[in-house]
Amino acid sequence: MRLLAGLTLAFCATTTQAADCEQGAELLSQAQKAYADVVEVGFAWKTTEDYLQDAQKAEMDGDCAALNTHALRALNTAKAAMEQSRVEQEAWRNRVPKG
Repeated sequence: MRLLAGLTLAFCATTTQAADCEQGAELLSQAQKAYADVVEVGFAWKTTEDYLQDAQKAEMDGDCAALNTHALRALNTAKAAMEQSRVEQEAWRNRVPKG
């Protein structure tokens, strides 16, 4: 009975970890795409690149929790950088002297 419970617990943990890794891989893919888009407009942040590298290392190491954390950070900073590029498209006009 204990063996069956242990095997069931191990199976559930493996299934959960696999799902976490799949989610992390999807987040990493989204983050890489978002980063490529922001590089294209010239507003990439070094921080995003660092998070992407950390996520890729975590993926290679099989550390699903770290993969999720770093990939989500990379995605969020890439989105913030894109937002900054949109804001700057208008904001620069306010910094130019009118005369």
